[in-house]
Amino acid sequence: KATRKAITDFGQNLKDIVRKGKGDKEKILKDIQDYITYKIGVKDSKETKLIAESIMDQYNKLIAEKSKSVLESMFKNVKTPPQKKSITDKVMELINLGAYEDGRIRDLIRVKNKLPVLEAEDIAEFMKHMDEAQKFDMGSYEYRMHRSRAENILSNKLPKKMGDKFRGLLRISMLLNPKTLVTRNPLGNFVLQATEDLKDIPGVLIDKAISAKTGQRSTLFMPVAKAKASKQGFAKGVKELGLDFKNKVDTSPTRGKYEIPQGRLFEGDTLDALDNATRYILQLGDRPFYEASYAKRIVELKKLGIVGEQADEMAKLYALDRVFQNDSAVAKKAMEIREKFGLPGFLVVPFAQTPANIFDKLLDYSPVGLGKALAQMVDIKKGAKFGVQEQKLLVDRLARTFTGSGIVMLSYALVDKGLLTGANADSNYVKGTERYLGKQAYSLKIGDTYISYDWAEPIGSLVAAAVTAQQAGASKEEILEQIEAAGITGIDTVFQQSFLQGFFRLMSGYSPATGIAQAALGSTSMLTPTAGGQLARTIDQYERETYDPSMIKKQANILASRVPGVRQLLPQKLDPTGQPMKLNQGRNVVSRALEQSLFPHFTSKEVDDATVQEMYRVYNEVGGGNTLLKTAPKTIQADKQGYKLTQSEYVKFQETMGQYAYKEAKSLTSSARYKQMTDEQKAKALGKINDKAWEKAKEEFLRKRASMPVKK
Repeated sequence: KATRKAITDFGQNLKDIVRKGKGDKEKILKDIQDYITYKIGVKDSKETKLIAESIMDQYNKLIAEKSKSVLESMFKNVKTPPQKKSITDKVMELINLGAYEDGRIRDLIRVKNKLPVLEAEDIAEFMKHMDEAQKFDMGSYEYRMHRSRAENILSNKLPKKMGDKFRGLLRISMLLNPKTLVTRNPLGNFVLQATEDLKDIPGVLIDKAISAKTGQRSTLFMPVAKAKASKQGFAKGVKELGLDFKNKVDTSPTRGKYEIPQGRLFEGDTLDALDNATRYILQLGDRPFYEASYAKRIVELKKLGIVGEQADEMAKLYALDRVFQNDSAVAKKAMEIREKFGLPGFLVVPFAQTPANIFDKLLDYSPVGLGKALAQMVDIKKGAKFGVQEQKLLVDRLARTFTGSGIVMLSYALVDKGLLTGANADSNYVKGTERYLGKQAYSLKIGDTYISYDWAEPIGSLVAAAVTAQQAGASKEEILEQIEAAGITGIDTVFQQSFLQGFFRLMSGYSPATGIAQAALGSTSMLTPTAGGQLARTIDQYERETYDPSMIKKQANILASRVPGVRQLLPQKLDPTGQPMKLNQGRNVVSRALEQSLFPHFTSKEVDDATVQEMYRVYNEVGGGNTLLKTAPKTIQADKQGYKLTQSEYVKFQETMGQYAYKEAKSLTSSARYKQMTDEQKAKALGKINDKAWEKAKEEFLRKRASMPVKK
């Protein structure tokens, strides 16, 4: 009773004491011993020693009983809400409770399979690093380095899920290439940082207006101080990444960007080395920007009078948001949907968090951002918390909406001047002609060169949606039709540019089974190294035809096109004129290497072909018609029978039709008679040539295979 009372008098309770480390437990025992002997008034040294030993026995007994009780409560077979503690903190607690010394509890840990089962040497090594970490400030690199080593011990003891290994393979296959790691990832972050900084200009004004009501500020205009802090933070990120590489640890706060688990993922040395290389190089494009954003926000918060742990937490949330690692509602929902789809969901959306956060940011820069801000205001009126952090969220949403509106208006102006392109045309004939003439979708036009912009997410998708929406609206005559067409097309482009396209593909088959089959086949492309495809397209100067009526064979052809050397076994892809298409418009191998493997964008130059340009002009003048060179069909109807073309037949059909039509059209458009025609007469004459070319290719096909009906 005296021991229990002493514990209470000291403001302690057994439930908390058992979770403490050995040193803390011994200190509490010493305080209790001194307290009780003082209360009793014992002065004889022998008697004091006997009483102290008795107190120690009683104290240890109470500790053992409470530890057992706590452990049984933790591992009883009932559903409990998920704990917010990290695995490291949970293991520390189990070690302090003596769980790993109890065989029965160790078995429960093993059965539950959520916490690592540690041997004595594992515990010793783990505690060594945790003790070392405590010698340094919590925010220091040394603290995080030792903590990371301790976490690795635990992670390596946990069995890796198949989903983690699958994503690990995809990460290596899809991301371990110079275009992603060296240019697109860091430059994509740079574009977002620049846009976010631009957004802060109206954000300061919005915050000032809101502060008149709330009496608090969340955003300040201090460009010089922020730029200086950002520069220092960026340098810190680069330096610490180098230290991580040297010390063989991972202290990065952004390692969740591609859902990277802590610890070793693969048992094989080769895959482990490739995985580690991918992780470190990915962080080179993320970590400096995280640290720059963190430092920038810390300076701002200090000016606002917010320091210490609160400032640290707010700056971390701000920085994670800047590198698409914030725990947004959209990201949570994306992962939830993926889980519900099961394996097919992982096949179409292997990485959910970052794509979902890009989509979330895209919505903020669109009119949807205003809706989200208004919804937050409604919640505030209902009594929701509205501190500095909540005000910052509201200000950013409103500022992004206004900034996004400015980007959209600028995009409209550039489209009017012919300097921006949106999606490809729906018609295969128009699409084929425009590609032949060098026009590239989702591109900025400078002189006679098109440079793609859709890689710079999320701003690229916002511009793409704006441009495509305007083009759709411009094709309608009535204002309401223009608004409707622009709205529908813009929303569709946003969704098609986002991670949701994976789910769309899954559900787009004629049946769920078809969608799943297509997803399974498509996943084989993801497992084919992107770097291999880049090398294959650098070595080979021609586009290759992957079409096949069989879905399985077509996918096999796609895979073959990504393998150096094997790619050349596929037939050359033909353009609308029936001639082989050259990669990167026939530029040399150095240009192909840079465009395929390094530059974040793709380029295309306008082609000076008077015949095809004239056919395209007439098509636009008369508002459509049969004036453009055609692309080969994949199925032909003849004599009430259907014929599905094989790959070789498809290529031959395009060759015969394209070469004949181009030759005749060139002869016609250069004739004196043609120059005397009206555009309607020209369209009719060109249409006759195209029809004759089609029939010529069709007759050639039927002569060779008239007796082979399509299987329905």
